[in-house]
Amino acid sequence: MLGRLFCRKPLRCWVIKQIDADILHLCDTGSVDSRESPRDLKAMLKAGRYGGGVHMDTTGQLISTQTLARLVPIEELTLTDNHHAEWQGKRWSISRVPQRCWTYNGMLTAEPDPYRLGGFISNEDVTPIRQVASSESPQIRRTAVFRPENRLEDEHTSPTVSPVNEPSTKRQTARKGWRADGSWGPLPPDDNA
Repeated sequence: MLGRLFCRKPLRCWVIKQIDADILHLCDTGSVDSRESPRDLKAMLKAGRYGGGVHMDTTGQLISTQTLARLVPIEELTLTDNHHAEWQGKRWSISRVPQRCWTYNGMLTAEPDPYRLGGFISNEDVTPIRQVASSESPQIRRTAVFRPENRLEDEHTSPTVSPVNEPSTKRQTARKGWRADGSWGPLPPDDNA
């Protein structure tokens, strides 16, 4: 009985991954477990000074607040419909953050959600990566050269495979063969030549 009286319930809050001009990138609800009193914990959340972890309600995953923009107590953020919320006296559009992006350290972009009409879904912003990759990538020749199937090389390029009909000159000039003692190898110089 005393355990129920003095145990502290975890404080439930909305987990915001990123705050844009008019869009909140909202992960889900979570629970903050702390030894602080609920009143002090709410004050820390309002001021944005809480530095611990948050347990996500849907998965139980523990996420560090260093990767998040804000934790907001449940009663301070109100969802007006599936696509909008009211927080700090302002109406915000909601972009749902999928679980794969909860621990992503870069910026997110809001794109139309194909499964929720009028809603947004957050994705990783990879434009800086694309810019670096495109500036460092070598120029690739965009033309293809087609040859007849019985033609291995063009006359403009040096052949990489010697034609089968031409005998190898190396074998002709290499003086190897069966010696008088019955072994194979270099032949002794010919005195008759």
